[in-house]
Amino acid sequence: MRVHQRGVTIIAVLFVLILMVLIGTLAVKQSLTGLSIATNSQIQSLNQQTADAVFFALEKDNKDSATLQKNLSSLGLFGIVKSDSFLNKELVFCYRPKTQAKLFSIQQASVIYPTSDTDVNNSELGVAGYCQYTKNDYSSGRDIMISQIAVKKSSSNTDVPFKYFPTGTDTSTVQLDQVQPVQIIVTTIIPGAASGSGSGWSSFSSQINDCFKTHLNDKSAKYAAQKTVAECFADLGVPYSQQVMDYAVISYATKS
Repeated sequence: MRVHQRGVTIIAVLFVLILMVLIGTLAVKQSLTGLSIATNSQIQSLNQQTADAVFFALEKDNKDSATLQKNLSSLGLFGIVKSDSFLNKELVFCYRPKTQAKLFSIQQASVIYPTSDTDVNNSELGVAGYCQYTKNDYSSGRDIMISQIAVKKSSSNTDVPFKYFPTGTDTSTVQLDQVQPVQIIVTTIIPGAASGSGSGWSSFSSQINDCFKTHLNDKSAKYAAQKTVAECFADLGVPYSQQVMDYAVISYATKS
């Protein structure tokens, strides 16, 4: 009888141990899920903050009259995309606050546009504008995020009445040119948080560079099969964020 009781005790202890292991496993799994959610939330927050920094830098630069006039020139940030050809083209440059005093420099910019469902022309203005997975192209001193900016001419067609018409003018000012709708797309990535790294660091670095360099930032209406930069990073498993802002560029003269 005692032997039988010992056997029951052993079985009961084993059952308790198994139960404790299951509870511990579930607790660890729940903790890992919570950590993953927190990490993803932090990644998205960092990406959005970096994109906001780009737009703040853009608006800050153009509050300076000399910078604005330079950007309105034929080789400036807004002037170069003024022609109708930029409805299909993108002016692309990397956000490099550590190495560039101003957001935009024509010497560090590129132009990309689709030529078929699978091909693009990305060297019309050289290739210096595309971000690369190198230390100098990180958008902050923490060397975590990389941001690429694309500027293109927007269509003036809109469902919002008078969307691109200026407001707040009076008899002391005169509009010098037609309103120029411009679309700015900012794509930010965190390469270090990628779910996979290809067949090695060199290969992974090359894949990231190719995403920036060989893909459009905005979806082409004519070549819908073309993958965008964001879709390329999604396939690569690299966390990304893409923000789009529409601007109306207007030139004024004020009576002295």
